[in-house]
Amino acid sequence: MPVHARLFLFALFCFAFPHNLSAAYEPLPPDIAAVLNQEYPGWMFAKSSPDVLKEFQRDHVNHPPYMIWGDFDQDGQRDYVVQIARTSPGDEEQIVTALLKRGSSYKEIILESRGLDPKVYLWTRKRKRTDAQSLPPDQKMQDLAIVSGGPIGDSVYAFENGSFREIETTVPPESPDPQ
Repeated sequence: MPVHARLFLFALFCFAFPHNLSAAYEPLPPDIAAVLNQEYPGWMFAKSSPDVLKEFQRDHVNHPPYMIWGDFDQDGQRDYVVQIARTSPGDEEQIVTALLKRGSSYKEIILESRGLDPKVYLWTRKRKRTDAQSLPPDQKMQDLAIVSGGPIGDSVYAFENGSFREIETTVPPESPDPQ
């Protein structure tokens, strides 16, 4: 194929698909949206600052700043952690909540709540489980939920003994996000 024909096809492709394909995020499952609509009428995903969005784009992160997923409770099903905002005057709040898959529905567990802050975003990491020696290789790692940014610093949550708890850990900045 001649060079000019290839360039034309490339330009046509870029015109037809102008968005950054790596920024196409997985949608929120409808069951989770239903839980959030019932519990938080008028909710929206927490807004992110331009700096946070640039960082996510620069690092090719394949989840949005307001949502992560993994098997946080290690039951073999995909769970989610979302950061939502309530923006009604007098009811302004940013909530980070975990939604654990339970059969055909989700169980909500609030991890934290704070004032609206567009510098706060979600991240996930894996850590070796404390009981890893006795487990098969595919179960030796545990998904962690991390709330980063903002004035109070990072909060790291692990699901242990039936509930989430904040844990003390340092997350090296060079660790890749497994999403």
